[in-house]
Amino acid sequence: MTPPGRCSTGSPTPAHRCSSRRWTASLRAPSSRSPSRARVSATPRSSPSTTPGSTSPPALAVDRLVRGCTPAPGAWTTFRGERLKVGPVAITHEQLPAGVVDARKREVLVGTADRAVRLGEVTPLGKKPMPAADWARGVRIDADERLGEETA
Repeated sequence: MTPPGRCSTGSPTPAHRCSSRRWTASLRAPSSRSPSRARVSATPRSSPSTTPGSTSPPALAVDRLVRGCTPAPGAWTTFRGERLKVGPVAITHEQLPAGVVDARKREVLVGTADRAVRLGEVTPLGKKPMPAADWARGVRIDADERLGEETA
């Protein structure tokens, strides 16, 4: 047994220095091995432009993408060849063909692969954010127009 005031080596050093040396010696350096290539997988990068109408993702994917990109950088699509930033969307139980815009008096619905989503707020290029219904009344959407398609 070690006498009080001496460390296990017999030198007259305070006990706290010896105990800290033992504690430091028990720590291990982190492993320098690199991760195995077999466990690394690549996922396709999601783009904020994959919103209602473009390549027709399902409604839940559109909702999650818009939530994930809001507020920055912001999810967007195109309408009449110009960028249209899309705010929050809500999934509905209505069916619409992918990309088709259904502008109603108080709401704007856009078709996806499986269901329609309700646009909450949009920001046209160079303008302030506005409710989607107000935007639709201003641009006067035709029956055959779609989101996400370039005009020829």
